Amino acid sequence: MLKFISVGFFLLFSFAAQAAGNILVVGDSISAGYGLGQGQSWPSLLDKRLREARLDYSVVNASISGDTTAGGRSRIGAALEREQPWLLVAELG
Repeated sequence: MLKFISVGFFLLFSFAAQAAGNILVVGDSISAGYGLGQGQSWPSLLDKRLREARLDYSVVNASISGDTTAGGRSRIGAALEREQPWLLVAELG
Protein backbone atom coordinates (compact mmCIF):
# COMPACT_ATOMS: atom_id res chain seq x y z
CA MET A 1 0.00 0.00 0.00
CA LEU A 2 2.78 2.43 0.91
CA LYS A 3 4.56 1.84 -2.40
CA PHE A 4 1.33 2.56 -4.29
CA ILE A 5 0.81 5.82 -2.41
CA SER A 6 4.45 6.79 -2.91
CA VAL A 7 4.16 6.18 -6.64
CA GLY A 8 0.98 8.28 -6.65
CA PHE A 9 2.76 11.18 -4.93
CA PHE A 10 5.66 10.90 -7.39
CA LEU A 11 3.29 11.01 -10.37
CA LEU A 12 1.33 13.86 -8.87
CA PHE A 13 4.40 15.98 -8.13
CA SER A 14 5.96 15.20 -11.52
CA PHE A 15 2.93 16.78 -13.19
CA ALA A 16 3.05 19.85 -10.94
CA ALA A 17 4.16 22.07 -13.82
CA GLN A 18 0.85 21.47 -15.56
CA ALA A 19 -2.28 23.47 -14.79
CA ALA A 20 -3.58 22.73 -11.32
CA GLY A 21 -7.11 21.74 -10.41
CA ASN A 22 -9.29 19.44 -8.39
CA ILE A 23 -8.47 15.88 -7.50
CA LEU A 24 -11.72 13.97 -7.14
CA VAL A 25 -11.80 10.95 -4.85
CA VAL A 26 -14.75 8.57 -5.20
CA GLY A 27 -14.53 5.73 -2.74
CA ASP A 28 -15.92 3.69 0.10
CA SER A 29 -15.30 3.75 3.86
CA ILE A 30 -11.51 3.66 3.40
CA SER A 31 -11.54 6.99 1.56
CA ALA A 32 -14.43 8.39 3.59
CA GLY A 33 -12.36 7.86 6.74
CA TYR A 34 -14.79 5.61 8.59
CA GLY A 35 -13.74 5.38 12.23
CA LEU A 36 -11.18 8.18 11.91
CA GLY A 37 -11.26 11.67 13.32
CA GLN A 38 -12.06 14.72 11.22
CA GLY A 39 -9.23 15.37 8.77
CA GLN A 40 -7.58 11.97 9.23
CA SER A 41 -8.73 10.21 6.04
CA TRP A 42 -6.11 9.73 3.36
CA PRO A 43 -7.80 12.27 1.02
CA SER A 44 -7.68 14.87 3.82
CA LEU A 45 -4.03 14.08 4.48
CA LEU A 46 -3.27 14.32 0.75
CA ASP A 47 -4.97 17.71 0.60
CA LYS A 48 -2.93 18.88 3.58
CA ARG A 49 0.30 17.65 2.01
CA LEU A 50 -0.46 19.40 -1.27
CA ARG A 51 -1.11 22.67 0.56
CA GLU A 52 2.12 22.28 2.57
CA ALA A 53 4.01 21.77 -0.70
CA ARG A 54 2.30 24.92 -2.03
CA LEU A 55 0.87 23.06 -4.99
CA ASP A 56 -2.30 24.52 -6.43
CA TYR A 57 -4.50 21.42 -6.14
CA SER A 58 -7.49 20.72 -3.97
CA VAL A 59 -8.89 17.33 -3.03
CA VAL A 60 -12.63 16.83 -3.28
CA ASN A 61 -13.64 13.75 -1.31
CA ALA A 62 -16.91 12.37 -2.69
CA SER A 63 -16.53 9.07 -0.84
CA ILE A 64 -19.38 7.39 1.01
CA SER A 65 -18.80 4.94 3.82
CA GLY A 66 -20.38 1.60 2.93
CA ASP A 67 -20.51 2.40 -0.78
CA THR A 68 -20.20 -0.42 -3.28
CA THR A 69 -18.62 -0.55 -6.72
CA ALA A 70 -22.10 -0.39 -8.25
CA GLY A 71 -22.99 2.60 -6.09
CA GLY A 72 -19.79 4.41 -7.03
CA ARG A 73 -20.36 3.64 -10.67
CA SER A 74 -23.82 5.15 -10.51
CA ARG A 75 -22.50 8.36 -8.85
CA ILE A 76 -19.27 8.90 -10.72
CA GLY A 77 -20.74 10.55 -13.84
CA ALA A 78 -22.50 13.28 -11.89
CA ALA A 79 -19.43 13.83 -9.70
CA LEU A 80 -17.19 14.22 -12.77
CA GLU A 81 -19.63 16.68 -14.33
CA ARG A 82 -20.00 18.68 -11.11
CA GLU A 83 -16.33 18.84 -10.09
CA GLN A 84 -14.56 18.84 -13.50
CA PRO A 85 -11.47 17.24 -11.90
CA TRP A 86 -7.92 17.25 -13.20
CA LEU A 87 -7.51 13.76 -11.74
CA LEU A 88 -9.93 11.07 -10.59
CA VAL A 89 -9.04 8.54 -7.91
CA ALA A 90 -11.57 5.69 -7.67
CA GLU A 91 -11.20 3.50 -4.57
CA LEU A 92 -14.01 0.99 -4.47
CA GLY A 93 -13.97 -2.69 -3.68
